[in-house]
Amino acid sequence: MPNNLNEIRDLRLTTNNLYQLLNINHIFKKFRPDSLSGNKPVFIVFLFFLCAFSSLKAQVNLVPNGSFEEYVSCPIGIADFSVANWNVPTFGTSDYFNVCSIGDAAVPSNFAGFQYPVNGNGYLGFVAGGFVPSQFNSREYLQVELLESLIPNEVYEISFYLSLAEISRFSCNKLEITLSNSVTNEFISSYLTPNSYVLDVLTDHVNDTIEWKLCSLLFKAQGGEKFLILGVFDDDQNADFSLFNELNEAFSYYFIDDFRLEKFDNSIIPNIFTPNNDGVNDVWSFNFVNDFELLILNRWGQPVFKQFINDKKVSWSGQTTEGITCNDGVYYFFLSKGNIKKTGFIQLIR
Repeated sequence: MPNNLNEIRDLRLTTNNLYQLLNINHIFKKFRPDSLSGNKPVFIVFLFFLCAFSSLKAQVNLVPNGSFEEYVSCPIGIADFSVANWNVPTFGTSDYFNVCSIGDAAVPSNFAGFQYPVNGNGYLGFVAGGFVPSQFNSREYLQVELLESLIPNEVYEISFYLSLAEISRFSCNKLEITLSNSVTNEFISSYLTPNSYVLDVLTDHVNDTIEWKLCSLLFKAQGGEKFLILGVFDDDQNADFSLFNELNEAFSYYFIDDFRLEKFDNSIIPNIFTPNNDGVNDVWSFNFVNDFELLILNRWGQPVFKQFINDKKVSWSGQTTEGITCNDGVYYFFLSKGNIKKTGFIQLIR
């Protein structure tokens, strides 16, 4: 509490300044529709940006140390899994790489290949499978305890970056995640049979050893999930391994970085656009995830546009699927895949 009149005066001045800053009525008076001309009034553009900024929310990553920067000790070599918060749930020996190390666990050059981190100084590595027949189904996993349990029926997004290591003989098209409410410790084997539902986060081959590939998916939580495990839960016969380099001896090995699990944020989806070919906000677009279907309806519930998302980009120019220009008005969108559905409205203004 203020102790004297001067402090009270300073507090009152600060409060008044804040009120003036937040009071935007005088701004709208300068942009009255009757004082403007042209196809796109300035006040609409201003309102669009105001709505955009007001919807911004800080996303909380529920995965601790998701960029693998923190460690218990600097790794000294193969199988020194000294990264903080993460652990290995089986007899398999996943690896931690950091610029603080030298030799086998160093960054960017290490025993598995050459790769810079997506961000920061560290990343993880693991065997996805594909060993020689004498080690059939042998693979490695990564486990982490989330910062909080998942909420029933809440939609979440998982994302991470993946890169194939040069040491690999094979690439793999099968990478999965299981979420459960209990920790897994099976140190008598190196092959896990999940005790909860499994999410497919990779269905095509990642065989790039230079660029990182962003993998992502949306899913609906059952509720109470607190532990996450990433790896390949199918056996080698059902996980497709494709030959990458026949000169290498065995297995499929991946680097992974920047792991995130967040509540899905609807604010990434804009709700107004102005397709009048002036080069400003002409297309309703945003980044999403693959394998979703987009359907847009007019105000009478009639379908006008349909798109299958296979390149992580949603885009609509204000025309029907047949190329006919849509009128101004309110439209409704549906993004769907299985039991995941996101809906909302779009205001089209020319």
